[in-house]
Amino acid sequence: MKPTARPRFRTPWLTLLIGLVGLGSAVVVVHRLAAVENESAAATESGAELAQPFNRGIEGFDESTIESKLDGGGARRRNDLRQRCLAALRELKLSCEAHGDQQILQAISECLRRLELLAEQERPPYLLRSPENLGRSFDYVVTGAAGGTVWGSDIYTDDSDLATAAVHAGALKVGEMGAVRVTLLPGRHSYRGSTRNGVVSLDYANWQGSYVLERIDGGATIAVAPAPAVKPPLAPPSMSGVIGEIGQSFEYTVIGAAEGYVWGCDVYTDDSQLSTAAVHAGLLEPGETGAIRVTLLPGRSSYEGTQRRGVASLDYGPWARSYVLDEVAP
Repeated sequence: MKPTARPRFRTPWLTLLIGLVGLGSAVVVVHRLAAVENESAAATESGAELAQPFNRGIEGFDESTIESKLDGGGARRRNDLRQRCLAALRELKLSCEAHGDQQILQAISECLRRLELLAEQERPPYLLRSPENLGRSFDYVVTGAAGGTVWGSDIYTDDSDLATAAVHAGALKVGEMGAVRVTLLPGRHSYRGSTRNGVVSLDYANWQGSYVLERIDGGATIAVAPAPAVKPPLAPPSMSGVIGEIGQSFEYTVIGAAEGYVWGCDVYTDDSQLSTAAVHAGLLEPGETGAIRVTLLPGRSSYEGTQRRGVASLDYGPWARSYVLDEVAP
């Protein structure tokens, strides 16, 4: 049984706090841009004089300045602030187009182009998480790093820092710039951490999205990978109502439970509750979701109960049909 990973520090109040910080930054940006517009309107008609106040105003939009203010803020916060800056710049661009301020418009357009290019080159994998993107590959140009947080080995949670995961996976060295291909995968019920290439990745339990990466040569393209396996259907309460031949196997998605009637040990009567039998058999923890294979067996003359992992199975006499469980590899 895989150990339960220590949960990451993700709380609703922390998410709200980060959102308020980002919103505050956007308000400062909008006020700053409004001040620039007012200053530009009061300036002389000289093109150079019109450009000077705006040039002072947009220096805060330079991508290197934005990055330096956000060190340690994480990819989510960085992307959020970029999007807010882009929205404010686009709004100001429309205003300048309407008033015919061509030199200011040119400066805005250049700054907007740089930020749009930077945002396109660094789209975190979690932003692309959607059913239609599963199995698709996206190329990034990144610089290997060792200071980010990564969960998993070979297959990483989709909010793992991409530059650090590239070093952990051996695709890049620290400080080396290169192109990597990221293929989006479904979530997994557990991620096993490890230490590789000077990077320590962490364990984690169930997470909704993941990715694998590899180093590539050449420009950025989008390639379509083979479609991922279909998730098994949700399990019935027990196998007593399932029609099947002896020896036939069925794969189900099961949510582990500690309460429910179970008869037998390793081999269970077919009316034993699947979610509880999976915990008793050591395949799942209570509340954990996983794929389980159920194989039908002939009945037995007796079933012996045991106490395991907080679940008490019961003894029983003859019963017409039984089953065994095993884990389905992701």
